[in-house]
Amino acid sequence: MFLNHFKIAIRNIRRQPFYSWINIGGLTLSLAVGLLMLLWIWEEVKVNRFQVNGERLQRVYMGFFDANGTLTPFEHISYPLGKAGKEQIPEVEDVIIMSENGEIPLSWKERQFKARGVDATMNVFDWMSFPLLQGNFDRDQPAVPQLAISRSIAERLFGNNWEHGALGQTIEIGDGKTPIRVAAIFEDLPIYSTVQFDFVANLERYPEKDRANAWGNHNYLTYLLLHNTEDAAIVRKKITDIYANSVAYDEGEFVITQSLRQEYLYANFDEHGEANGGRIEYVRVFFFAAVFLLLIACVNFINLSTARAAKRAKEVGMRKIAGAPRFALVRQFLTESTVITFLSMTLALLLIIFALPAVRQLTGKAGLFEPNGPIFWIAFVGLGLLTAVLAGAYPAFLLSSFRVKNILQGKRFTRAGHGSIRRALVVFQFVLSFVLIVGALVIQDQVQYIKNKNLGLDRENIIEIPLSGEAKQKYALIEERLKNDPAISTLTIASVNPLGVKHRSNGVDWPGKQTGDWKIHFDMIFAQDNFPQTFGTELSAGRFYDAELRADSKAVVINQTAVNVMGLEEPIGSRIEVFGQERQVIGVMKDFHTGSLYESIPPVVIDKYQDWNSRLFLRTAAGKTTEALATLAATMEAVIPGYDLEYSFLDESYARQYTSEALMGTLARWFALFSVLISCLGMFGLSTFSAESRAKEIGVRRVLGATVFQIVQLLSTTFFRLIFVAALLAIPLAYYFSRHWLDQFAYRTDLNWWIFGAAFILILAISMITVGAQSVKAGMVNPVERLRNE
Repeated sequence: MFLNHFKIAIRNIRRQPFYSWINIGGLTLSLAVGLLMLLWIWEEVKVNRFQVNGERLQRVYMGFFDANGTLTPFEHISYPLGKAGKEQIPEVEDVIIMSENGEIPLSWKERQFKARGVDATMNVFDWMSFPLLQGNFDRDQPAVPQLAISRSIAERLFGNNWEHGALGQTIEIGDGKTPIRVAAIFEDLPIYSTVQFDFVANLERYPEKDRANAWGNHNYLTYLLLHNTEDAAIVRKKITDIYANSVAYDEGEFVITQSLRQEYLYANFDEHGEANGGRIEYVRVFFFAAVFLLLIACVNFINLSTARAAKRAKEVGMRKIAGAPRFALVRQFLTESTVITFLSMTLALLLIIFALPAVRQLTGKAGLFEPNGPIFWIAFVGLGLLTAVLAGAYPAFLLSSFRVKNILQGKRFTRAGHGSIRRALVVFQFVLSFVLIVGALVIQDQVQYIKNKNLGLDRENIIEIPLSGEAKQKYALIEERLKNDPAISTLTIASVNPLGVKHRSNGVDWPGKQTGDWKIHFDMIFAQDNFPQTFGTELSAGRFYDAELRADSKAVVINQTAVNVMGLEEPIGSRIEVFGQERQVIGVMKDFHTGSLYESIPPVVIDKYQDWNSRLFLRTAAGKTTEALATLAATMEAVIPGYDLEYSFLDESYARQYTSEALMGTLARWFALFSVLISCLGMFGLSTFSAESRAKEIGVRRVLGATVFQIVQLLSTTFFRLIFVAALLAIPLAYYFSRHWLDQFAYRTDLNWWIFGAAFILILAISMITVGAQSVKAGMVNPVERLRNE
């Protein structure tokens, strides 16, 4: 029976190749794009899913508020708080504590390079799913320095034969080349883990007094391991109570906990510390976009199938006369939709394979999206079956409902059209397309706003070079050699990239500070006196440091937000305390962004303290970047032979903060393009049906003298009404979703009316071309041909 249905399906496809390939083309495009997006979504969702204890491990954050009263969760807590969580909360089984050290030099004999390192408690491999290949930390000697390295590090240090010679070796880490013994080797951490390191040293090697220094010193990444996941809310309250009874507590502060499995997708929190967004928003957006594309293609299939229903009426009548039950007819038509769907799936699979390199490059997920795993094939087959049912169910039940009596009496058109349903489906298509187009334009507008935003400093032509060890000690010599080079306009040294300040502290006091002001945290920048010249920042009052004035060693510069927060009516000359040391305010810097545009500009303190300055910034002369880099490389080689020079460009570092937004904008544009393209196929199907069902009317009108333009107007009016209805329905939806997305940014573009107008005009223009072409074709047919059989 199935073979017979299959043969009939193939014959019908061959009998109507034009309409069949329109169906196949629309389904192919939607399935290919939908599957690619589902693969991307899966790559996002599976981050940290491999962690067996992912739900039991609760990440601990501090819930601070910025100067504007907005919650700004801090990713690290103090060591005493993490330790107290284990010792004082019965629901907590254990605690993992880490301090992130960044890129650290590793050396063994003549081999030396940098790798990501952390200090962590020795139980890190007990509870996190990072397989140990050899060895383990010696728990009986916690005070002895021990090191666990990844397989890749072992291969780089000890060669391919590392299995027989790595354990027990002593390597040197850090600028001071501290010797430490290799106690374990672990498998390289997967790229879909938020916890990343190449080596880990035992945190216990430091004396307890050095680790448990201060409750207010938030330096440690901490995970509490719960006995039961159901106790998460209880643990959050108890650890908040512990913190509330500490010396660091101030009214309104609290602790936030979140499972390890959630921390990647749910990085945003509301004012109560509840996760309320993050990358999950992008996952949801593109999931629904993929579903929308599939629905649009299914609607096309339905419209084209019902538009050609009249051609199948006699076939249905003959089958029913021959005794075919309705279920057999339904099965026949569902088989046809399944055949077309799986033909489309085969072409979609070829299209996916062809597009994979470009998709990998676009999304930055090199090596991912391999269409060979069980997840892919389950999604592939499941999506195909779902599409076949969605697309084929309505036409199958519609065609099988034809009554023999009506067919023989020529009444087959009275109910076969179901025109109102088809029109509603076309409206639905264009509502989805309108929302996608508006979304794409809004995202693109915000991305352009981010790119062109005046940040309060000039990020162009600036090179950032991290300095460590000997390079940091010899900065004066490096500066002397570089400052007179014509390719370098100016240079400075600072503690951080001023566009990505990570050091935030509440250790600032001022006259009149209230008890609740303890929760106000200041961004701390330590800089050299030529900071303004290098970054193009401006002062609104006072002056910056002067290297020649010894008195400026006790001076400080703050930004305008800090003036407002501290309520300083006359900031110049005011005395404040920074980390317990008195400072005199000598200048007020105009506000500039020190972080993401998602956040308001915080209060900033710029201190002259030099010990923490470890980043060199060069402003190159216009068009002289290549020459400046050559001078930099030659200088570093001359001052410190063999130094591993690294550098980056400030504008590129800034752009990397918004990689997700830029990617979303690009993907949204493609989604909008595909949705309009597929929707126009649906409009084409409906216009084809309209022209065929009104063939006699068109012939009579042409005989009576109607022009082609009048015929086009007659056939097009209904469709243009559908476009207007779709726009009216889509505008509030598009506005709501666009406003919701923009509200995530503290600094955002306006939701301009032209975006909605542009989306409407684009859809209207494409629809006019699609419907107009078909209407012109129908109007130009010889009326004799229309009326020959009447």
